[in-house]
Order: sequence, then C-alpha cells, then structure tokens
Amino acid sequence: MGELLVSLHDVSPATVHETRRWLSLVEDQGMSATLLVIAGLWRGRFLGDDDTFGEVLRSAARSGHEIALHGWTHRHLTEGGVHRSPLVRVAHHALSRGCGEFADLDEGQASSRIASGLAVLHREGLDVRGFTPPAWLSSAETRRAAAAHGLDYVTSQVAIHDLRNGIAHRIFAISQRPGCSLTRVAGIGNELLGEAAVRGGRSIRLALHPDDLRHEELFEATRRLLVSARRHGVAACTYADFVDQRIGRREFAA
Repeated sequence: MGELLVSLHDVSPATVHETRRWLSLVEDQGMSATLLVIAGLWRGRFLGDDDTFGEVLRSAARSGHEIALHGWTHRHLTEGGVHRSPLVRVAHHALSRGCGEFADLDEGQASSRIASGLAVLHREGLDVRGFTPPAWLSSAETRRAAAAHGLDYVTSQVAIHDLRNGIAHRIFAISQRPGCSLTRVAGIGNELLGEAAVRGGRSIRLALHPDDLRHEELFEATRRLLVSARRHGVAACTYADFVDQRIGRREFAA
C-alpha cells in the first residue's frame, strides 16, 4: 500500500490563517503533515519577532506533525554562488518564479542561511530534521551544507534524499500553480494524478501552498483527494517518518 506525504509550504507568521486552514483539513482526515517553515523575513513578517507563531508550530508538533526548514528568505539570489551559465540561472529563476533561494548557492552561502534558519527554529524549541528548499531547487553544495548541519534529508520535486546514507526515494510531488492562467487546469490534472496513485497503491507527495486557498476549487479538489486516500487505506506520514521507515533500504543512489 502506498503512502501519502502532505507538505504545507510557505509556513510563516504571514500565512498563519492559511496554515491553520490546511492543518484543519489534514487533521479532519486523521492525517499528519510536514510544515515547511520560512524562518527569516518574508512578506513583512519574521518568526523571530513574533510572540505567538512559535506556539502554533509547537502545537502542531505536539499533534504529530513535523516541522521542517523551508529556507531563510524564499527569494532567488543571483549574486555570487555556484558558477552556472546565464541560461541555467534564467531557467532556475523562471521555474521558481523568483523563489529558488538555494538553486545556485555555494556551500558557504547555503550553510549560513541554513544555520540562521535552524537557530530561529531551535530557539522556539522545535526539533528540525529535514529541509525542503523553495521551489525544490538546491545546488549540490547546499545538500552538503545541510548534511554538515546534521539534517537527515533534503527534498527535490522528484525525490526525498536521505543524507545519512545517500539514498534517494523517488516520489514525485504534485503541486498547484496558483495565480497563473493554468491554475484550474493544474488543479484538475493533479487531482486525477493523485487519485490514480491512491487507487493504484503508489506513494505520492502532495504540496499545499497558502496561495492555493485563493481558489476554493483547489481546496475542494484537495479535500476530495484526502478523503479518497483515507477511504482506500493510504497511510499518511511525515517526511521524517518516511525516511526512518526506509533506513537501510537500498533504492537509488542520490
């Protein structure tokens, strides 16, 4: 039987209402999720200056959800970093819509931002084991930095990379694209893909963003998929639980 890995992206004080709504939907189905937290300043709000949002995260962790790092600023950097062709840099920027913060960082730059993010989350009393870079884009140097900071895994859009043993668990993450002309088409397509995976007993990752909630039809499509997953006996788990269940299994070299 497959597994369903739900991730809530762009979790921050600026998206507390959206985070709570997604959490409520997931919990209504008796499921757990991985909350991807932007630890630095984003949309004018900073977790380190917020007196209440830390308790939102701690409460989620006590309820069985996982807290993971999702970057520092969530903005694509163009200065310095790993040498890449201008074409690759433009492609990264276009694919990420300006959010690929770790796409081209060298190890020192990545290490500094990861350390800053972890420090904020640790001060809030939160245990952090994993890292999903914005837009799922990260340089090899970023992954080395994450391992050096003791993180257990890094995700890309196509896999969960276990940093402890170099194994990549190949599971594609389906995601909406709110705010563009393809939003409704993507929503229908993702629901069909998710439903096919659920019925076929395959594992699937479902990425939920706060801006998805601008479109009520995306919320309803997600609700239907979660209900279907529960009806078909698909187990929901966090990313950390997923890699722990597979420690020692040989799948693919990362």
